[in-house]
Amino acid sequence: MLPVNWISPAPAWSAAVLLLIGFSVGVLGPRFWWHPAVTGNSQVAAKSGGTAAEGLVVNDPGGRLNTIDLHSARVAGINVFPSGDDKPPQVELRLNAQQPFTVQGTVNNDDVKSVLMFVLRNNQRFDADTRMNAVELLRARNNDADVRAALCQTVHTDHNAAVRLKALEALDGAEPQDIIQQTLLDALVDDQNPGVRVEAINALRAMAAKGQVESDAHLLAVLRERMHKDPSTYIRLQSAAAIQDLGPRQKF
Repeated sequence: MLPVNWISPAPAWSAAVLLLIGFSVGVLGPRFWWHPAVTGNSQVAAKSGGTAAEGLVVNDPGGRLNTIDLHSARVAGINVFPSGDDKPPQVELRLNAQQPFTVQGTVNNDDVKSVLMFVLRNNQRFDADTRMNAVELLRARNNDADVRAALCQTVHTDHNAAVRLKALEALDGAEPQDIIQQTLLDALVDDQNPGVRVEAINALRAMAAKGQVESDAHLLAVLRERMHKDPSTYIRLQSAAAIQDLGPRQKF
C-alpha cells in the first residue's frame, strides 16, 4: 500500500519496514478487532447477557426451561441411562434453542415431563423414534392427568401407526378414566391400522373383564357395529366377546 517511490530508492530497508508492519498487524490486530465468544458455562453467559458458543450443550440448574419458548426450540436428542435398583431411568434431553442446553433427571422431574409432552403434542416437528422414546418414558407416569391427556392425544393425532400403538400400550394400567375409554373406542372405530384397532379392542376387553368399563348405550353400539362390520375377523370376535363380558343381559 506504500507509494512505489518510497520503496525503489532503498529496497532493502523498505522490505524490512514492510515485514515489520506485517508482523505488527498479525500480532496486534486481533487484540483490537476480534472479540472472542463468551467462555465458561451457561450461567456466566446468562448473567452477563452474552450468548454461549454455537453448539454448546450445558445443564439447566437454574430452571431456565420455564423461560424458554419451546415453540422456538428443538429437541436434538433423548438419551436414557438405567438407574438400577428399580428406580426410574435417568433422562438427558438436549435442546437446541437460542442458547442450547440440556435438561437432566428422571421422568418424575416436571421439566423432563414437560419436554416429553411437548414432543408428543407437536408430533409434526419430531421424528418417529423421538416420539416413541417420549411415549415409552411417559408410560411410567400414565396416572398423571396431563400425561394421560398427552398419550390420548397421540392416539388420536399421531400420523405414525407404531407411535399410536405405543401410546395405547402406555395407557395400559392407568387408572380407569372416561378419557381412556373414549380414546379406545375412537381408535377402534376410526384408526385405519388393524394393529392399533386390535390393541384397542384387547384393552377394552381387559377393562370390561375387570369391571372397569361402564356399560352404556354408546359403548354397546360401537361394539355391535365392530362385531358386524370390522374387516378383521379377530376384532369382530373380540367385540362380541366384550359384549358378553359386559353382562349376560346384553343382547347382540
